[in-house]
Formats: sequence, C-alpha cells, structure tokens
Amino acid sequence: MIKVCHLTSVHPRNDVRVFYRQCVSLSKNYDVSLVVADGLGSSRQQNINILDVGKPPNRLFRILFSTWKVFFRSLKTKSKIFHFHDPELFFIGLLLRFIGKKVIFDIHENIVAQIRVKTWIPIYFRAFLSSIFNVINYISVSFFSIILAEKSYLSLYKKYKSKNNIQIVLNYPNIDSLIEFRQLDRTGNEFFYIGGVSNNRGLDVLIDAAKILHKKNLNFKFHLIGMIRDDFFIDDFPELKKKIIFYGRKDFKSGYIISKKCIAGLAILKPIDNYINSYPTKIFEYMTIGLPVITSNFKLYEEVVKDNNTGICVNPLSPNDLADVLEQFINLKYDTKKMSELGVKVVQEKYSWKFELKKLLKMYKSLEN
Repeated sequence: MIKVCHLTSVHPRNDVRVFYRQCVSLSKNYDVSLVVADGLGSSRQQNINILDVGKPPNRLFRILFSTWKVFFRSLKTKSKIFHFHDPELFFIGLLLRFIGKKVIFDIHENIVAQIRVKTWIPIYFRAFLSSIFNVINYISVSFFSIILAEKSYLSLYKKYKSKNNIQIVLNYPNIDSLIEFRQLDRTGNEFFYIGGVSNNRGLDVLIDAAKILHKKNLNFKFHLIGMIRDDFFIDDFPELKKKIIFYGRKDFKSGYIISKKCIAGLAILKPIDNYINSYPTKIFEYMTIGLPVITSNFKLYEEVVKDNNTGICVNPLSPNDLADVLEQFINLKYDTKKMSELGVKVVQEKYSWKFELKKLLKMYKSLEN
C-alpha cells in the first residue's frame, strides 16, 4: 500500500476532521501515519500509526521547535504523500516539496480573516500578519495541492489560477462514528455544546441568557465541552455554578456521550466574517444524532436549520432572544421529535461525509503517480 503521512503540530490526535474523518477513511486504501505534538505518546489506533513528538510548553516553542520535530518524524515514515493541517507547517510543506514529495495543504479556515480576530496576536500586528498570509496563499497554490474545508474562501485561491489541484472537502459528519449517540425522542431541560468556548462563539451571550432563565426560577443546565479561550471564571457567577458545567477538552466520543441527556445543541456564533460565511461542523453533528439545533440566524445557517426545520435560529447578539428560545424548549413548546427526525434525514441525504470522501480520494488518486 502507498504510504501517506498527516502532519499537525496544533490539533490533538483525536481531531474529528484529521483523525476520524480523513485518516480513518484513508486507511482503507493507504498505509496512514499521523504525526502529532500532544504529549500522549506514540500508538496505533484504528490502523493508524500515531507518532507523537511531545507536547510543547507554550505556543512560541510549538511554532519554533515542534514544527521541526514534526518534519523530521514525518520523514521517517518514508511516505509518498504528505498532508499537513496547520499554517505554521507551511515552510515544512515547502521543504517536503523541495525533496520531491507530493504535498497537500489542508486549509481548515480562512486564515487571513481569522488573524484579524485572534486575541493572542497584538492588534497592531494583525493587519501586517494578514498581508503576509496573502503572500503565503499565493505561494501555496503554486507548490501544493490544496484542500479547503469551506466553499466561502475558494475565491481567495482560485484568483491565482494555479495548475495545482484545489478541492473543497467539507466538514460533513461521518454518520457511522456518531450513530451510537443518536436519540430521536428528546425531552428535558439540559443543553449541549461542543467546541472552543469563547465570547466569539457566544459564551458571554449564553451566560447572560442563563441569568435571565435563573431569575425566572427555571430549571436548566448547560453542558459545555471544549477549551475555554477567553478569561472566564464561573466563580464570578455563583448563582450559575450548578447550572453551567464546563468539562474542558474531551475526545470526540467522551464529549458526545453527554449529549444523550440533552434536548438541544447550541452553536451561537457571533457575526464575524469567518463564521458568517462558514458552516459550523457541530450543527451537522447535532443533526446526525437527532439533537435539535439552536444556532445563529445567519443566512448560511438558516438554509440548513430553519429551511429544513431541524432547529431554531436566533440573534446571536441578543441574550433575551436566546433565553426565550431556551425557555420554549424547556417548556416543550417545540416539536423536538420532528426536528430530530428531520435532522437525521437531511444529513443522510445532503450533508454526509460519504459525499466528501469521494473528493478526498480523488485528490489522493491524482497524486499516486
């Protein structure tokens, strides 16, 4: 079998897109290795060789040193095709091309737009760094095969008129990996969220909505799975400590098992360019398991959720609107069973990973010779 190697210095080994969708799917046709930097040690899982170079102590160390560790470890796999997932591995990708390897750059987000809202980057440096990545985009399409996780930023790469392959491989769910969490008859007063926990992803609005529900003496509970990315302390809200449960980062399955006791899934993203024009993967995952969706009222999201009657879209800047919808769910005012059934049906017909896998395999096939 042809050897292929996925590289990431940022993502955990159990990343849904990298591991569960791409690596596991590719392992049926290729000998797949995955090089990570998470400090959990090397192992073999689901026919994937996971090679760990150790967890970096901080972001700067990761960018300056872990990237090179990932490079040298990947070379030892003697792979023919290398597939990297992080912008910070860009120069590693170039080196791999210069030594004759086939290289895929998997672009998970609109990097140029994301830089403008990254809080860890000094605000005075963001415009400059954003312009640098415009240059990197130009170089990328000249040297790499490109995979985009969203349609919205295809124009950024198409304008360079490269002869290299550019393919959109959307983050639609792998139904088989989620089916054990499916439940179609949902009731109760508990709500689910999985992903990065930050104000840009609606944490502050959710807290304010929780305060409104608390003042109405309503029983409810929020289960939030993911790493907190903003300064936030639940101790600042003692009345909510038993209402909002923060689990931190969990692996895919450990996170989703919590959803089985919940009545709806949350995805309240703020109106930032990168969010307005990109699908949040979680809404498709929620639909796959029969979890009604509560999400932002962006046109793109409404086409999936509102138009298919799989949940409710709200103003992501209004705690009152969100609290009203949550209250309706708690009081069983919505036909959640119908939302659950329609969600499952729509994913099977339109939004399944099986459609995207065909495009991924087509790209790999083109690089075999």
